[in-house]
Amino acid sequence: MRKYFLLFCFMFAPLSASAEDMVVRTEDPRPFGYVIGDELSRRVEIDAPSNYKIQNDSLPRAGRVDSWLELRKIKVTEKAIGDKSRHTLDLHYQVMNSPESVKTHQLPNLLIIFNNLSRVHEAEIAESPFTVAPITPAFV
Repeated sequence: MRKYFLLFCFMFAPLSASAEDMVVRTEDPRPFGYVIGDELSRRVEIDAPSNYKIQNDSLPRAGRVDSWLELRKIKVTEKAIGDKSRHTLDLHYQVMNSPESVKTHQLPNLLIIFNNLSRVHEAEIAESPFTVAPITPAFV
């Protein structure tokens, strides 16, 4: 009887990823020295079990993020690495405003949602600070 119980438990064990099963790495741009028109590139790599796929509606869309930034382009690629898939997001932002003095702003946080047939998992990518300076000083 015990072997049937174990077989039953194995058959109905959830096919899900825990937070430990997903690894998130970011390559953020340098945090200083930008002016209007400069581009910032951010790379996010998420290693997830191969049966998990990104929900496309959780990806950021190209366009104005706020009064300081515009997401110009996003490229998403997927590559098999053993029993996992590496999802790479290349995000290209452009500074769209010029402050009167040096200001600190943030690349936005991202919440990327993955799912398989039965479960959902969220990968959260934190904000990343950067500074923007005026092109010319207030007093020349």
